[in-house]
Amino acid sequence: MRRTWPTMLVSLLLIAGVGYWGYTQYLARQRMEILLSNQYQQSFYQLISAVESAQVTAAKSLVSGSPRENIVNLSELWRQAEIAKQNLDNLPISHPVLSRTSTFLTQLADYGYSLAKQNADGRPTTNEQWEKLAELRDEASYLSAELHKAHDETINGAGFRWSEVIPSARNRVQNISAQGLGVHFDRIDKQMVEYPTIIYDGPFSDHVTNARPKGIDGEEVSEDEAVNAVRRFLATAGSDQVNIDVQGKIDGRIPTYHVMVQPQGNARNMRADLTVSRQGGKVVTMLNSRRPGQATIDLNRAEELAKEFLVQQGFGNMVPSYRLNQEGAAVIIFVAKENEVIIYPDQIKVKVSLDNGEIIGFDATQYYMNHQQRRLPEPKISAEEAKRLVNPRLQVENVRLALIPLPTLAEVLCWEVRCKFNEETYLVYLEAQTGEEEQILQVVDAEEGTLVI
Repeated sequence: MRRTWPTMLVSLLLIAGVGYWGYTQYLARQRMEILLSNQYQQSFYQLISAVESAQVTAAKSLVSGSPRENIVNLSELWRQAEIAKQNLDNLPISHPVLSRTSTFLTQLADYGYSLAKQNADGRPTTNEQWEKLAELRDEASYLSAELHKAHDETINGAGFRWSEVIPSARNRVQNISAQGLGVHFDRIDKQMVEYPTIIYDGPFSDHVTNARPKGIDGEEVSEDEAVNAVRRFLATAGSDQVNIDVQGKIDGRIPTYHVMVQPQGNARNMRADLTVSRQGGKVVTMLNSRRPGQATIDLNRAEELAKEFLVQQGFGNMVPSYRLNQEGAAVIIFVAKENEVIIYPDQIKVKVSLDNGEIIGFDATQYYMNHQQRRLPEPKISAEEAKRLVNPRLQVENVRLALIPLPTLAEVLCWEVRCKFNEETYLVYLEAQTGEEEQILQVVDAEEGTLVI
């Protein structure tokens, strides 16, 4: 009996402890659900407010006759659409349900920014652009009305609580139609799909996101031909004792075969995934899973090896642009050079292991998306004039011609003016025909290498 009482006491204490722990967990979960519910509620209200403000500022832009006021309104349209997109993304509703709505808000923000910048550059809005803005405004008006309806019929009318969707919010379940608000968003999204696609000259326009590769031509290749392309590529990379198998197809911006490479026997020098374009049979990417060991070569030697590899692959006109040291490997970014002009859109990344100089990574996606025969215009602004056009507080170090990409997929010939300001390095890009400032980048020399931001 004496042993029974201590045992019972310990058991009671354990039960009480577990019960207390469970209760505190329950309270913590309740507090968390209240916090999340409040956050979702706030995001929903801010979404409604931002969409309403966006359609109002779009309407103001349509009736304003002042270029200065248009810049203000269009900039506000951009800001409010961005706020709406951010708050929409915060809601615990699956992305497939909100696909078109999310895309629309992104395009609305970008269109406002594009027109504001155009007006700021002194280029008036065209009639076609006004018509497109009117379409966007109508769609924003529809979205605003439907969001108000969703609020009135669910949160106010049906007593919808955000806590009802918190358990599913962690995974953003796709079948949210059983929860009242999801039904409204699903209907909104389907209705918005029925609107004609808005085509405009911005980085999120459909003609940009659906762009096709310019640097790939030729006939469709078979799986066997893709394997042969990989075998030739690996022989150049110094890894030819391997088994090569096609794993399937990938339907991306560049349709490719996915090819797996594994070592033969005891060979340990290659285990990689490659993609080969189904048109033309070009190796687009390669990534070797091998982890580099202790470094025995420096970045300069790695750059030389990467350059030699590109020449062997047929990319003889590539020059190194920037490089980084990433976990025992050098990542060197190469760009094309034609007639003393740097062609930034035609870019290839090469990854070199610093333990033995092996090529363990290759990415020519940007090169094949952008490479084409170009007729570059003669610059109307001279190099000396470009030096004088930059901010006089900058100390000019170097000037060269460069073709740079714009977010719209257009390309523009610029003078790249490398400058110093307060011991910091900047690249100022001046349009070679007009001298207008197109872009400014900062060059950061970090421990890992050179970064451009």
